[in-house]
Amino acid sequence: MRLIAVLLLSQLLFSQEYVIDEQHSSVGFSIKHLSVTDVVGFFTIFNGKISISDGRITDLEGNVSIESIITFNNDRDHHLISDNEFFSKHYAHLSLTESSRDKIKANLIINDIKKEQEFSVKIIGPIRSPDLPDKEEPKNPLIQTNINKENTLISKDNKQDCGCYATYGENVVGVELRGRINRFDYNIANSTPDKLLGKYVDIVIRLEASN
Repeated sequence: MRLIAVLLLSQLLFSQEYVIDEQHSSVGFSIKHLSVTDVVGFFTIFNGKISISDGRITDLEGNVSIESIITFNNDRDHHLISDNEFFSKHYAHLSLTESSRDKIKANLIINDIKKEQEFSVKIIGPIRSPDLPDKEEPKNPLIQTNINKENTLISKDNKQDCGCYATYGENVVGVELRGRINRFDYNIANSTPDKLLGKYVDIVIRLEASN
């Protein structure tokens, strides 16, 4: 037990917290309609935090605004957020309980119901953000170097980043989480049979984060 505690403590000490870039992240889902095709949707308002150490997630928390749901049909979106048959609460919450390199377990709260769910994990990076100027090269008196290289992602006309490429730190990671939940576990449209609306909801969370 002492060894496990030491390993967990060392993991937390050396983990790095990353700032989630919401402009380049998404929380999406899909569900079968009439058992034949997938209806897809997204939540446009969300926030959270993530820490990573040695290629694995060591801390993760997130909140989603249910009212920000979009399924590319205004009438359907209004129905989803106004009918308590689907969502009786305005927020969903996710928090990490267990992790390995290729999967995590997390408590997911929807409609005030908390259940542990499993997500597959894919992490890309960290890399040094390519929207930053090149680092200064080692100076050699015999070689002429250009230490003021331009950032190719900044407009040459006004020298200002448009904001669609910028990150908030030097080190950048991409994280993809995929999971599947049973909507009946969370009292989502309990009266709708699964032949009309699928039993399972596939969740895909894509995050870009930096520090």
